[in-house]
Amino acid sequence: LVGVSTGSCQSICPDGTALDVATHQHCLACSSSCVKCAQPGDATQCTSCLAAYRVIGSLTGVCQIAPCPALTFENAAQTNCLPCHSSCVTCDGMSDSTKCTSCPGGKFLLGSTDGSCITGPCPVGTAQDIPTHTKCIACYSSCLTCSVPSDQLYCLTCQTGMVLLYGSPGKCVYPPCPAGTAQTTITSNCLVCDASCATCSL
Repeated sequence: LVGVSTGSCQSICPDGTALDVATHQHCLACSSSCVKCAQPGDATQCTSCLAAYRVIGSLTGVCQIAPCPALTFENAAQTNCLPCHSSCVTCDGMSDSTKCTSCPGGKFLLGSTDGSCITGPCPVGTAQDIPTHTKCIACYSSCLTCSVPSDQLYCLTCQTGMVLLYGSPGKCVYPPCPAGTAQTTITSNCLVCDASCATCSL
């Protein structure tokens, strides 16, 4: 192969050049933003980029400095913008394109670690994030069901053997009820005593 600028014969094309697909005899210059490319002179055929640039596309693509666009994520090496899973609007890839960080309208993001988009209602053990209506937040492990009316999570019912401690936020505890609360005779849950009381009964 003959280098386009050096005129020397080489076994492979050096960085910044690619084989001329028409003649298969010359190494022609890649687009200026590419370190390597699949086709010389074509800015949409980069396979690796200059420092601080990223390839947009899974195999070949455009090199750009800007952050990865919507529906793509930056790979662990920070060299490529790869497509998110089709169920995501945005994703936190690094190694997994299916870890969504936001979902299309009408779907909910399941948990902070699962990262999948689901059609409601939120499954048992999670609750809809009422302020945004976009996420299913995991309940505390002590809760059977819960609610997220604001930025605070509240238990609504408890796991077997635990009782609900009413207050802000509602959470589940093992009986007996703690100081400053009293157990109800109907539900066995713990209600907070009046502020003037040291102890109380219901």
